Amino acid sequence: GISYRTEIIPRRREKIFTDIVDIVQNKLFSKENIKKQLSRYSMPHILLRYLEEESGKKDITMLIQDFLYEIT
Repeated sequence: GISYRTEIIPRRREKIFTDIVDIVQNKLFSKENIKKQLSRYSMPHILLRYLEEESGKKDITMLIQDFLYEIT
């Protein structure tokens, strides 16, 4: 195979990082892929589950209080 002394990774470091960034930005976190992943979940179910947890109730209460304070 390939000799361990070829230093392929150090020599191609910039290209490797550029390609990784491209994959993450344009494929993994593309608008289409995010929509596809989110469509697999029931948002009402997730929201209700969150609200059933103690921190969810507290967070929503604070959010509503802040909102009401801002609009009055």
